[in-house]
Amino acid sequence: MNIFEFADVIGKDLILRRYENQSGRWTCQFERGEIKDGIFLVGEYGNGQTPDEAIQDYVEKIRGTRIVFSGYGERHEYNVSNTLE
Repeated sequence: MNIFEFADVIGKDLILRRYENQSGRWTCQFERGEIKDGIFLVGEYGNGQTPDEAIQDYVEKIRGTRIVFSGYGERHEYNVSNTLE
């Protein structure tokens, strides 16, 4: 399963952002998504010089983790497959 299919299955938006004056820097992350690290929630995002690089970096960082949405509201948690592409 690729990250776009995963986003559709869980019903969450994937955000890509380009930063001005930062040599074409792009970031990628799920909107309001944080990674569960023990008892902590960590804001993780992918970085790259292109949208594709940022997406791939994000996939590598979240693969095999548990992602939490709205950790302090109506909380939803999902396991991210080790085979996410």
